[in-house]
Parts: sequence; C-alpha cells; structure tokens
Amino acid sequence: MEFDTTVLEIQKKIRGLNNEFGNLQEVEITAEQLAPCLEKWRCFTQKLDDGQKRKIQLYLVLNTNFSFHDIVEVSDDVAHLADTAPLLSTKFLVNLIRGCDLLSYAYETMSFADPVLAIHYVEALLQERHQISALDYLEEFFSVIHSMFAQLSNCHKPYIVHRLASEFIKLLDSLPEHLCSKLANLNSNDKLKVAGVLAKKLIELVLFCMQSMHEPSKDLKEYYLKDMYPNFDYSQWSGSKDLDLLSCFERAVNECQNNMKAVDLERWMRWVEVGGQTDGKSLQMEIGEAAYRYCNMNLFNLILSNIFTIYRCVQFEPKPNNSVMHLSAILSGFKMKPVTEIDLADLGKVISKLENSETQNKEWLLALLKKEGCLKEERTVDLIAQHSTIWDLDVVSALIQLARNNNGNSERINTLAMEAFKALNMQDQKSVICSFFEENGVNEYFMLPNFETEVTTTLNMSSYVERLKEKWLPQYLFLSLQSPKRLVEKSVSTGISTRGQGSLIAIALSEVSSLCYLPFKGSTLLLDSLKTAMKKIDPTKSHLAHFVKQLEEKKLITAVTFLKQCLLPALKSDLSSYRIPQLLLWIQLLKLVLMAERPELVDLEGKISLAVLLAVLAEILQRASWVLGKFKHAESLLRAETVLLVRCLALKYANSVANPKDKELLWLQSGLLRLTSHNRAHFSAIWTRFNQAVPSMNMGSLLLSKDAMYQRSGMPPGGPDQLLSPLLILLPSCCTPEWRLLITSLAKVLSTYNTTDQEPEEADEREEIKMLPDAIRLVVTALMLQALMLSQQQPPDDANYSNECALACLENSVRNLGIIMKEEWLPKLNDVSDVENGIGVVRQVALLLRSLPSAIASSCSLALSGVLQEAHEVLLLKAGMQTELATWCVQELALSLALLPSRETRQSLARKLLIEPALAQI
Repeated sequence: MEFDTTVLEIQKKIRGLNNEFGNLQEVEITAEQLAPCLEKWRCFTQKLDDGQKRKIQLYLVLNTNFSFHDIVEVSDDVAHLADTAPLLSTKFLVNLIRGCDLLSYAYETMSFADPVLAIHYVEALLQERHQISALDYLEEFFSVIHSMFAQLSNCHKPYIVHRLASEFIKLLDSLPEHLCSKLANLNSNDKLKVAGVLAKKLIELVLFCMQSMHEPSKDLKEYYLKDMYPNFDYSQWSGSKDLDLLSCFERAVNECQNNMKAVDLERWMRWVEVGGQTDGKSLQMEIGEAAYRYCNMNLFNLILSNIFTIYRCVQFEPKPNNSVMHLSAILSGFKMKPVTEIDLADLGKVISKLENSETQNKEWLLALLKKEGCLKEERTVDLIAQHSTIWDLDVVSALIQLARNNNGNSERINTLAMEAFKALNMQDQKSVICSFFEENGVNEYFMLPNFETEVTTTLNMSSYVERLKEKWLPQYLFLSLQSPKRLVEKSVSTGISTRGQGSLIAIALSEVSSLCYLPFKGSTLLLDSLKTAMKKIDPTKSHLAHFVKQLEEKKLITAVTFLKQCLLPALKSDLSSYRIPQLLLWIQLLKLVLMAERPELVDLEGKISLAVLLAVLAEILQRASWVLGKFKHAESLLRAETVLLVRCLALKYANSVANPKDKELLWLQSGLLRLTSHNRAHFSAIWTRFNQAVPSMNMGSLLLSKDAMYQRSGMPPGGPDQLLSPLLILLPSCCTPEWRLLITSLAKVLSTYNTTDQEPEEADEREEIKMLPDAIRLVVTALMLQALMLSQQQPPDDANYSNECALACLENSVRNLGIIMKEEWLPKLNDVSDVENGIGVVRQVALLLRSLPSAIASSCSLALSGVLQEAHEVLLLKAGMQTELATWCVQELALSLALLPSRETRQSLARKLLIEPALAQI
C-alpha cells in the first residue's frame, strides 16, 4: 500500500485533532466535542472510492496504540505508513471508524489481516458497545463474529487456530449478557424486534459458517495478507487444543438451536418484518439450500443431526412434518460415502483385525494410525513396524503426522516415522515433506542432535549435485524433514558466500522447491532466508548477485518478488543506519535487477511503485552528499552508483505517468522539494516531462540537468566567467557521473555563447567539440582556485571538518578531471585542428598539478600522467607535418612538463615523448 495524497490528507487531519484535543492516546473526548470533527471527516470520506476508504481505514489502524504496538515491528511493506501520525487510542480509533462509515472495511481487516491485529481490533470495537443501540450492537457483533470465523477458516497453523477458536467461542458466549444489558430500557415492541433480528442473525451465522467451511473467502485476501507484523511470535499464544473450526461451527449451531426454542409466532413475525423471509422461501428452505450448496462430507452428518432439531424448535410451524420432509428431500440429493466396517470399528477392533489378519491390509493400518489415542496401546508401535512391507506414501504421511501429534511422548514412534520416511522413493519423500509442513507449518519437530554437522557434510557434497543425484538428495531430503528453515538458510548463506557453489546450491534447492515456497512470516521460506542472509552479509565477500541470478534461472524466485521482499527492505534498513558498504552493494544489485532486459520488468510500474523507490533513492542521494571538508571516498562511490540509477528510473517513471496531477507524482514531487538543488537536478525529468519548471534550480544544478537548462530563457548574463562561481561550489561535491554530465553541459553552454543566433538545443555539435578544451580549462581554473583557497585556509570551528577530508576531496576532483579528459577530450582530440588550444589545456593541467598541496601532488601527478602522455603524443603527431609548429609544440610541451611537481614524472614523460633535450634546456 503506497503513501498517496489521500493518506497525507488524513495525516494532516489527525495532527489537527492532536493540536486541538491534546495527546490522542490519553485524552477523553465526549461525543459532543467530537461531533463537528466527525461530520467533516464523513464529508471527506464520502467522496472517496472503496480503495481509498480501505486505505484510510488501514492507515488509522497502523497509527493506533494497540497493546502489541511497542513490542512488534511492522513489515517493510507498510513501514512508511506506520507511526507517521500522532498515535490514536483504540477508543478514538473506534469513534473515527464508526463516525466515518468505515466499519465495513474494519470487518475486512478483521477477516484478512494478521490474526494478532484481528483479535485486538475485535476487542477494541466491542469494548465501545455501550455507545450504540441494541440493534446496532447486533449488527456490529455479528459482522465481527463473521470476520472471526472467516479468519479461522483461512488459517491452518494449530496454535493460531486454537487461539482464534477460543476467541470465537468466548465472543459467542458473551452475547446474551451484553445484549440483555441493552434491553432494560426498551419497550415490548422494540424487544420483540431485537429478538427477531437476533434469530435472523444466528441463522445467517450458521449459513455463513457453512459457506466458509466449504470455500474460505479470498476476495480481499491478497490486499490484506501482507504479514504486517512478521516478527510476532504466534507460538506464545495459548488456547484450548480441543477447539478448532468444527468446534466453532457446532457452537454456532447450538446457539441457533437454543435461541429457536424461545421463538414464538409473534417473534417470528418480527423476524419477517426485518427482512428474514425473502423470495417466498421458508426458513427451512433457506437453510436447506445452503446446506445442499456448502456442506462437505465431513460436515454432512453434523448438519443432518442438528438441522432438524433447529426446525422442530420452532413452536408455531403449522405443518412441521411437511417442512421436515421437504428439507429431507433437498438433503437426500447429497451423495454420502457408504459407512463401512472400518468407519464403525473402535480402536480395539482395529488392533484385533491387524493382529489376526493373515494378510496385511493397508486400510486397517491407516485406520489405526488415525484413531485417537492409538499410542496408549503398547501394541500399536509393534503392529506398525510389523506392517512395514505395506508402507507407502499414504501410510508414511499418516505415521509422520501421528508422531507429530504425539508431542514426543514416544521416542520409538519418532524413530519409526523417520525410518519409514527414508524407505520411500525420493519423489514420495518430497510429497510427504510438502504436505507435512503445509499442514503443520515450518517446524523442527524431527530435528536430530547432529543436524548441523550433517548439513555441512551434505553441502560439501555439492560437487555431486549434477552428476550423482542419488548420492546426496536422499540425505538433503532427510535434513529437510528435520528443519527446513535451517537447511534452506544454511544453503542460502553457502550459495552467497561461495561463488563456485552458488549454481550448485540453486540446483539443490530446486529439488526441494516445495520447501522453498512454504509460507513463512508473510513471505516464502526461501525469500525469508535470503532476507536473513542479507542482514548478516559481508559486502567484501558476497556473491549475492550471482546466486540470485542462479535462483532466477531455476525459477525459485522472480526479479520482482526479490526486489519487493528482499532488496528494498534491506535498502531501507541499511539506509536508516547508513551502512555505506551495504548500501553500495544493494544499489549495485538494484541496478543489475532493474536494468536487465527481463519480460517481467516490462511493466515495472505495475508491479512496484517507482515513486516510492525513487523516494528511497532520493534519501540515499541526500545522505551521500559532502562538502570540501567532509568528504568520504566510500560516499563518492555510493553517490556515483545512485546517480546513474536515479537518472534512468526518474525518466522511466516520468514517461509512465500520463497525468501531471497524478496523486503519486504530486506526492513524490512534494518530497523531492526537501532535497538540495544539486540533488534535485537528477530528478528534473519528473517536472520537465510535463513542461513544468524544476523548483529552485541554481546555475550549478542547471549544468547537471540539460532539460531543465533549456527551459530557462537564457544563460547567466556576463558570459562564461559567470560560470566559475557556481563551479567552485559544485565541483567538490560531484561524483564521477556528475563530472561527465558537467563537462558536456559546459561545452554546450559555451558553444551557445559562441552561437548567439541559435537556440541552445540547436547548437552545432561540432561547435560543442570545439568548445570542449575551453570547458576543461574552465574546470581546471576552478580546481586551481580551490587548491589556492585550501592552502591558505585554516580549519574552521567545525568539529566535523577535516583538512585530510578536504585534501581527499580535492584529490578526488583531480582524478575525476583525468577520467573525463580521457573519456571525453582525448577521443575528440584528433578531430580538432587547433593544436594551440590542446597545448593550452595540457599546460593548464600541468599548472594545476604544480599548484596542488604537496600532500596530494604526487598521487595526482601519477593519476594524470597517462592522460598527459597520450595528449602529448597526439599533439606532436598533429604538429609533425609543419616543422615550425612541431618545434613550437615540443618547446611548449617541455615547458608544461617542467611545471610538474614530481621530478620522476617529468623525466619519465620526457623520455616517453622523446623531448628530453628540450626539457633539459628549461
């Protein structure tokens, strides 16, 4: 869920309430005080569509002080929304939800969001029941109870199921007491109406439970199930282990049955009055049809035994027998599995059959494994072992589940289960593992003491992966049964740290792909293991990019899922702690993922929010900025990589937006205003794409953004000299890609001054090439001035200022000068007939080296010596055709070399250029 202008509006409103009433977690506000505010909110929300209302409701929830708020972190998917407004109390949240007509979205959240949030949300809503009427209370209560059952029907982890079932039954048990407290002041007619509505709601609950058990609702599952609280430890939850989904349904049926005993004709008429009977159907017909549609075989007997009891409890039915017969006719269309001898047999009979049978029977063995309490009989384990010849996939699956349910009370059954697993073929082993962990969640129930040693040994056998699968895969699968989480984590960390094993580990993981896809902490086990490994990664020893590529090729992950669930969270996390080596690694990996030509990245904006990604990159760019005395080489590398990525993505995003008033675009533009003019220049396409002026652009920043520069009516008055001042400020803080941008922009600007009769964009390319030496000389002049100022400057009263940093910054600038001369100037030197201009550049660079502080003079001379040598060779070659010019050129080059501070560099270059005699004469 992205942060858009709708959410910003709500954020402002919450802050306004906080300013008006005080701390919203503690203040007590009466309904009268809140009424004017709620009316304004209601008017605002009424204009919004369902998606925006849903987003607002979830935003309010994420900024509410639930009891678990301070001990659980939210996921990276919603971290940019949580705690971005003054925290609300649960009471205040309920007032806003009710007042803004957002209850339906609250019920959705209770149905599909994390169970921990659902339970606390339900509790918060029902605690405020005293504020509403009996009929409104019934409406809210049954919507909540429906949500709880929907949550339960979508969940399979035992400890969560037990807790949710306990909460469901506790809620249902609380209904009579809470409803009675609201009936005291009602007249008899209103009480009858409440009774009618209650009867209708209980019947609807039974119908809803039938439907949910038949086919759990998934309408909004994808929207809400984002594992917003991935670190919450659900294993600490307690609940009766005897309670499950079926227990809750039985309780709902019993409540409905008990209520119907109190229904008489007058109450029934009230039920009809509030819409209980539709389309001419009787109550019996409605429930009967629902049973026919939704019952599965496990529920059929329960429905059949209870449904008639409900109808017989209706005391006013004129012809109950006819109704029951009609219902029976509907239900008789249900095909029932015939009851067999095995279905009716108790534990004793099953054991007896297995002991006395002359042949081994798989059906009786399965019946034994599935009988409750079978392990209380000492003979059971012996019988299972004796029937090892008929162990197959079904038997081993049941045996492993029996061992799991036994909670370690029998070590022998655990050993037997693992032996049975080893006896299966590899394909069946994969099926057993997949079904076991899907049903029981990721666990370490069967883990043995030597697990870690065995994992290391098995991974060291990875050289056999491609050639001898039968040698390593059985052991790998057996380790998977013991602890899929630790095995996948260890495999991932090995694949990342050892390049040679990366592709082999990917092959191994592809053999247990069902494990890799297991749901875990709102993601999959493989993606979660990648996230864990990335938190501990050593950037200097990482082969993550290679390993991720191998996983992609094996179709274990996709670029988009890796980007959303692993890379972006790591980027955000390390940005908050500003770990530069890690950030540099993530940016490089981000470039690798985003710049590759992958089919799934064609519609990238449809899969991830480029606006949010650009906002994160903008923050990195802002953090990786420096001034002369606060330079760090690592930051310059990070900035260089980020600049390249930003300029590409900013243009891609700008072209993907059709409307300049797009809410996400406006949000991003608003955030970018907080950047310095220098950093904002790299995002200029986001404005210029719609012919909008980039806000607050100074001349130095314009040089980094040609498209923004062309929007200005003209260049600075006063000619090229006016460019020196912005360059003095800008050059020290530029990374290598920015230097490349600057030198081409300067040549363009200078050519524009030379061709005043043309528009800037029409300036001749040849004129730009011609002005390139002047652009370089202008940059060199700026660097000479900086060197002069640095040599005369005393360190200011700034604790963070470092003269060493300032020297390193100047050295970095000189090295960047060498890079752009090599990349931009030297290749074009052959096209320039003006040798004198070239000699002028070389001489000025030599003067620059001469003016540098001694601490960096030698290193800078060495860095530029190659460029100077190549330039000398080209210039001598061009001058060689004319004797006088050649002589002058040699003299000028010798003079340039004489200016170099290092004697060794002077002599080395003179020797290479064959001008030692000329140098000796100077």
